[in-house]
Amino acid sequence: MPRLTFIAMRDPIDRIFSHYNYIRGTRYAGACTIGRTATFEEWYESYKNFMPDLNNFEVRLLVSAAEAPDVAARADLDDCDVEPGEPLPEVTKAHVAAATRRLERMSFACDMDRLTLCIRCIAARLSLPLPSNAHECGNVGHKRCGGRRYDGPLRRKMEQDNWGSIDLYRSLRAVAVRDDCRGGCG
Repeated sequence: MPRLTFIAMRDPIDRIFSHYNYIRGTRYAGACTIGRTATFEEWYESYKNFMPDLNNFEVRLLVSAAEAPDVAARADLDDCDVEPGEPLPEVTKAHVAAATRRLERMSFACDMDRLTLCIRCIAARLSLPLPSNAHECGNVGHKRCGGRRYDGPLRRKMEQDNWGSIDLYRSLRAVAVRDDCRGGCG
């Protein structure tokens, strides 16, 4: 049986806002960073150069450690171990290109704004029953995702800071559209 790979990605800026809202008030490892700042903007500005979750995270996840050991996301890093003073290595165009090549080799590429369609397509292509808990978007129990609720100067700054993940997300959307046209998912 051929090996199948799958990626589901949401708008990187929406994901950062969601990450903040998720870890606020939880015991998740990154929650300790929120207690050190008062607002989302202060948290983002304080940690954007130190936490992979806030700094081209999608690129860091898709680029392999063999291709870019300095940039690839590391599972052994805890957000609370990160102290300002050791900035993350910058993501380059070469890293984005490597991540995009990996994205394009995926068996299924899915935009989280179209998750239900993607789940249905994958289930059909693999002859699997459709899961009864397939949600339109968001985590279980959450009713919305996307919608670009966060507009304004901060969003534009975050898009500039996370330019690599924004480019990768655009590539994912193009791959999803291509797959739709071939009867893939989306």
